[in-house]
Amino acid sequence: MPPLSLGEAVDTALRQHPRLASLRAAEAAAVARMGQARAAWLPQVTTQTSLRQDYSYQTGIPEPSCEPGQTSCPTRQPDLTSLRYSSQLTLSQLLYDFGRTSGRIAVAQASARVARSDRQTTQAQIVLGVIRAYYEALKAEALHEVAQQNLAQQAQRLRQAESFVAIGTRPEIDALTARTAHAQAELSALTARNQVLIARVQLLQAMGATDPTWSLRPLVSAPVPPLPEEGREVEELLAACLPLRPDYRALYERVRQAEAQLQAARADFYPQIQIGGSAGLSGTVGGLSLGAVGGATRPDLPTAGQPGFALQASLQITWAPFQGLVTVHAVREAEAQLLAARADLEALRQQVRSELQQALLLVENSQRALAAAESVLAQAEQQLAMAAGRYQAGVGNIIELGDAQLGVMQARAQRVQADYDLQVARAGLRLQLGQLVPVESGP
Repeated sequence: MPPLSLGEAVDTALRQHPRLASLRAAEAAAVARMGQARAAWLPQVTTQTSLRQDYSYQTGIPEPSCEPGQTSCPTRQPDLTSLRYSSQLTLSQLLYDFGRTSGRIAVAQASARVARSDRQTTQAQIVLGVIRAYYEALKAEALHEVAQQNLAQQAQRLRQAESFVAIGTRPEIDALTARTAHAQAELSALTARNQVLIARVQLLQAMGATDPTWSLRPLVSAPVPPLPEEGREVEELLAACLPLRPDYRALYERVRQAEAQLQAARADFYPQIQIGGSAGLSGTVGGLSLGAVGGATRPDLPTAGQPGFALQASLQITWAPFQGLVTVHAVREAEAQLLAARADLEALRQQVRSELQQALLLVENSQRALAAAESVLAQAEQQLAMAAGRYQAGVGNIIELGDAQLGVMQARAQRVQADYDLQVARAGLRLQLGQLVPVESGP
């Protein structure tokens, strides 16, 4: 089975994670609302067609064939109907509304950019989660390897102690101590293996993957190279990273959205000017009758009136000078929302500065911790070599050798922990610098 690289894990998360699917749909809806706002500048065409049928009932109408004065002349009792029709086509075009429509379009555009930035913010968080989970899985595997090495050393120590006890050069307590240490090493190895399985499950969850075969693929060690921003001043990095951070761009677009909303609210003080035209056709079809003569039914054909055609053009100015102060309060609300958006943007700027400084300090501390862990491991291995030699020569004891082996195992675990802490710290610094997701252009 091919190995699972960090890049493939990140790509899988960006493609399959359900949270991103929801945010993509929200972004598409925001773009559609932008099109709805722009529709106000386009011509508006409406049609209206109506049909109306009138009924009348008449009696005692003599047949034309009857002689004058004939008393037994049959009569007909017809139902007379008339059908009236009209059809109208209306065209209107907005000319100017003092910024009302353009403000609403700007609001929709800013809303679409906010939706895109929110999606990118979530993308960055998901990518960081995948990176952390990936390195946690690598760290768990490395700690499991350390536990296996310790188990092998304890098994060798047990065989050595039992051989010394067998030939009588060491007391029985050495063999009992070695058996206890070996059992503890077995327990540690089982615990480490379980941590590997848990880390794999958490990696699949971070990726949004549902196929269980992903957990069987081996991982590839992918150390994060040093970043050029390490060691630079916070203020110098802050100005460069703010435009790259999607969360900062989202709040910046909310400020623009609030400004556009204020423009649209103020435009309600002014009228709307639009032109229009209409064309209509109307007429009547009448005289449809069903007559009864001597018990027989006879239809009479209708007669059509001359249709009428009308054209109309208009220039319309719509203005509501007083609406119960609703416009005044709408403007005040928009002004308050703008002040709140600007305050939120400044608060985020201060938060970014603090988080960026912490990320830089964490990377620096992780580098020092890694160097210290490597030094501790080197000294612990020297101590173990010396203790093993003393025990082999018969001048050391089992406790001294056990302490040295325990010190090596702990030093190796600390070395693994420090190594992957540095990788995660550098990934966190990339998140603060806005480098985990590319900057996307849009409306």
